[in-house]
Amino acid sequence: MPRKISTALDTELAKTITSVGYLIEMVMSSTLRMSNLGTVSWDGYPWVGVDFSLDNMEASEAGRMTPSLAIQNLDSAMAALFLTDNMADVRVTCRQFARGALGVADVVTLFTLAVGEARIGLKEIVIQLVPEMNAAFSPRRRVDPSFGFSYALPRGSQVAWENEIFTTEAANG
Repeated sequence: MPRKISTALDTELAKTITSVGYLIEMVMSSTLRMSNLGTVSWDGYPWVGVDFSLDNMEASEAGRMTPSLAIQNLDSAMAALFLTDNMADVRVTCRQFARGALGVADVVTLFTLAVGEARIGLKEIVIQLVPEMNAAFSPRRRVDPSFGFSYALPRGSQVAWENEIFTTEAANG
């Protein structure tokens, strides 16, 4: 089925493209929405202008992408945000847009990945993005009712996890 493009997108496609716009959405304790071409409004939300770049956007022969996202951190505000959230559970969605075409149908979703690792430096934070299934490589939560578990193995039980064997212990000693 052919896709119809908006007049705004048709106008943008006729121009010489000098910069590509990206919208990055990170779902943490509060959702962070960033744009690399200044503050914009799209899909009913403000996307704050942040200095960031994307590298390694090519897919492998298997069709998998593992791009990196570098976000400016000169005032340490991003580092403070990232250090207070559990980054291992954060989903990152990247969308692409043309500067003058921000209709809902004009913006294209490129990928939704998860944070694999993050390096926090004085000038920038570099985040390696991986497929979501690769991000959950180890348990990060307690086994108790507050996380939806109604049964825990008895103390001293052994659980095999990949090449490791874990022995359960009581939380209160």
